[in-house]
Amino acid sequence: MTSETRTLIDLKDVLAIEYQCGVCGSRFSIPITKKDIDHPMVCPHCSAEWHGVADAYHRKRFIELTRALFQSAQSLVEMQTNETQPIKLNVRLEIATHENKLA
Repeated sequence: MTSETRTLIDLKDVLAIEYQCGVCGSRFSIPITKKDIDHPMVCPHCSAEWHGVADAYHRKRFIELTRALFQSAQSLVEMQTNETQPIKLNVRLEIATHENKLA
């Protein structure tokens, strides 16, 4: 007998994106409902730079990444709950667990 354990999350269950400093371990979250997204390029706790080149380009890319993740989750929920023509599709993300942790 074969057994498989997977952990999946619905995009509609995503509430926020959490960021963790690679130096001091402090964390901060940006709620999925936030419209004005601004990413610090240094840790608010220890002032460690998170990227070798903390310039406007990298700040813009971080903001684009977060917005894309937020918009994807929000769009899916809107399409699923559309009263006139809801989509018949669900999107889930598989996340690593101790058994299937990615290298």
